[in-house]
Amino acid sequence: MKHLILLTSLLAMTYPQLAASRPKVVAHRGSSFVAPENTLAAFKLGYEQKADGCELDIHLSSDGRMMVIHDKDTSRTAGGKNLVVLQSKSDELRKLDFGTFKSEKYAGEKVPFLEEVLDIVPKDTTQSLYIEIKVGPEAVPPLKKALEASGKMSQMVIISFNMDACIAAKKAIPAVPVYFLKGADKEKGTKKPLPHSLELVKKVKDAGLDGLDVSFDGLTPEIIKETHAQGLSFHVWTVDDPQDAVRFAQMGVDSITTNKPDVLLKALEETK
Repeated sequence: MKHLILLTSLLAMTYPQLAASRPKVVAHRGSSFVAPENTLAAFKLGYEQKADGCELDIHLSSDGRMMVIHDKDTSRTAGGKNLVVLQSKSDELRKLDFGTFKSEKYAGEKVPFLEEVLDIVPKDTTQSLYIEIKVGPEAVPPLKKALEASGKMSQMVIISFNMDACIAAKKAIPAVPVYFLKGADKEKGTKKPLPHSLELVKKVKDAGLDGLDVSFDGLTPEIIKETHAQGLSFHVWTVDDPQDAVRFAQMGVDSITTNKPDVLLKALEETK
């Protein structure tokens, strides 16, 4: 860890105005480096590893249930068995094995209902749940109902690449922070990531949202500073390299989403 300590010192001298306390560490689709993504096993492990939160994705099934899955179909995470989530009933989706693609150890893991994940969020703690809406505003009414029934509203965060979904969520559930997601744009030809535009900050502010959640490959100190200057929080995904995590912490990000929460927590604690 000597190289991480040296990196921390150099960054503190380079960006003294951006130095901050440890950002929150959010387990991406649960602790998904070890356990199968978006399963109860992954979320339980993430919380056991003391992640500050877990992140998940929701799609709607044909019968209107909130299914915790990243892709719009099941082909990648259900052993090649392909069902389109929106065109399939929840009981059909629940018959598939979402664990074996990762390891035989997790054979039989089902695609969870959002309500099942809400049940395992440790109540009355600082640990949170980041819920990514993968569809549109149509997910907001059932989401609101589930969050109200959970009794854990203060531990929830809503995120989405869909601005309409973000705006609808903020209007319907004003007590819950809502962050807009954005990946880095690519340079034509080289496909090299471009710095995130400061116009993103204005877009989020004008929409009445609470923060910006961006991919790390377009990150700059300037966008972090401008986001905070506008009274918004700033978040970054998906970071698995502990040296990157230390660097982004020094730049002042408020949370880091990662597939390896235990690794990043250790690195950040050792380089305070």
